[in-house]
Amino acid sequence: MQPDQTDDQKNAPMLSQQESSSLQNYLLSHHTTVLTVMFTDIKGYTELSEQQAEDYVTALRKAHDQLLINIIETDKAGLVVKHIGDSVMAVFAEPSVAVERAINIQRGIIEFNQQNKQWQDIEVRIGLHMGQVTVEGQVTQDIFGRHVNRAARIESLADGGQIYLSYTVFDSAKGWLSHQQHYGWHSHGYYRLKGIDEPIEIFEVWDKSQRDPIPPLNSKPIKSTPRTIFLAVALLAGVAIALVAMQFKKVDAWLAQPYPNNLMINAFDQVQLDGGVEDKTRRLANELDAGVHTLFYPTAPNTIGYAEVEISRGENILQPKFRSISLPKASLSLSAENGKSASLSKTLDWQYQSLNSRGELTEQKMQLALTLSSKIDNGDSSFAQHNLSWTFSAPDLESKSGEPLEGEQQFKHQVQGAKAVHKEQVLLSLEQHHFILKTALINQSIRMQVLGVFDYKTQKK
Repeated sequence: MQPDQTDDQKNAPMLSQQESSSLQNYLLSHHTTVLTVMFTDIKGYTELSEQQAEDYVTALRKAHDQLLINIIETDKAGLVVKHIGDSVMAVFAEPSVAVERAINIQRGIIEFNQQNKQWQDIEVRIGLHMGQVTVEGQVTQDIFGRHVNRAARIESLADGGQIYLSYTVFDSAKGWLSHQQHYGWHSHGYYRLKGIDEPIEIFEVWDKSQRDPIPPLNSKPIKSTPRTIFLAVALLAGVAIALVAMQFKKVDAWLAQPYPNNLMINAFDQVQLDGGVEDKTRRLANELDAGVHTLFYPTAPNTIGYAEVEISRGENILQPKFRSISLPKASLSLSAENGKSASLSKTLDWQYQSLNSRGELTEQKMQLALTLSSKIDNGDSSFAQHNLSWTFSAPDLESKSGEPLEGEQQFKHQVQGAKAVHKEQVLLSLEQHHFILKTALINQSIRMQVLGVFDYKTQKK
């Protein structure tokens, strides 16, 4: 039994054997498995066909097709795969070339109109989307059709003379675009496209000498603003009571790339994302209420990426601006040499941010006093002896695990020939973070570090 087809697959045009073979040869000659798909059509072609004679329309369409073929297939950079009425389906190995040829098509259409006064002026709409089209080296109709359908859906948002593209194309071509001073680009936001589950970010590119960007005229972007539906006030006959009801839309949140590893939300709940890492937006499966939420993920033992996002009722596209939050640390090193004792003291006043059990940032103030001394052991000169003392102090400071706020520890290590010894222990546990002592004994020297470390245990009420 064949699996059910998605809307992407149902709506995608089928390729003939010759078209599939041409596409396969193009992939092999360009040594790629990823293609940028271009889909175009002539604005108002149906009305034109109804108003003009068949010979007129056919001649105009053939001249249009030849113009696009000449631009797309110059230097074999692109391949026209199929003609579907007034639509042209083409592919490119390089996204930047696809964008360049799209701009050249719009330029060419302007010249075409000027040089062919026997026909009425035409305008072309262009959509671009990029994705992998092969499985185990072979083009599959399902996968290729999905990308063609997305390119066609994107093109359907455009008006005559416009070029719309998905984020995948823009992200790959933006380096080239940044060096093209005559071209502009802009994101119009996220839009719902028929048959596609996730919202798609729509970009536009244009020749600055020809036009300005215009957002889709017949579709509205997804906005992250509260949307409340007020029910009509029902007045019961003869009863002076107004029943006012308010119905809220369900919270629907989508996260835009990138997707950090071990991303957590609020009270250290793991973020659950639908879809795959290749998707440009992914739905949050976590149950969320409208309001401000915190997102964070570990980047190092003492550092997190942290952001706050406001989620409204209805559809939301989250593009968190993560900033780095680091817990403090302090290091000392000392060496016992030539029978002499040495000592070193340091007092640190720390002001830092940490997380509470709800995943919210909290301000912290603390002082740490360290004293480290080293000497050659009086009883055995082949050993070095190190003594470390520490004191944590702050108003209302209390360890969550009962560790003392001050302490002292001795270390002994052979001066020569022994392997380095590395140790680690917890000095102080606080809300959602703790401080550890890391020591390294190397010959007659000691290196120590007190390091703040985040805790990520899920908090349960």
